[in-house]
Amino acid sequence: MMSLPVMIWHSVLTLFVHLFTPAAIAASTLHFDDPAYAKWGQLAVKQAQTKYEASVIDYLHIGRYSVSPTVSEERFKLWLKKKGRIWCLRICPV
Repeated sequence: MMSLPVMIWHSVLTLFVHLFTPAAIAASTLHFDDPAYAKWGQLAVKQAQTKYEASVIDYLHIGRYSVSPTVSEERFKLWLKKKGRIWCLRICPV
């Protein structure tokens, strides 16, 4: 039988492991708060997940760039993971 401190430590460790799995981290860090680029960020993540069949583990909005006086583009950097391999994908529309 485990002692109370060991049981508490085991519970804390189990909770920590569940909170910090790649899926939990990706779900908690992919926030699209800024309405100016939110829908484009969500689209970039969905398209990357579909095309590369990988999990998006991190996300960065690089910025908005003016292409012309009436057209601008949003640029993103995504970190993807598949089968233990992690790589960076830059989303810069041309």
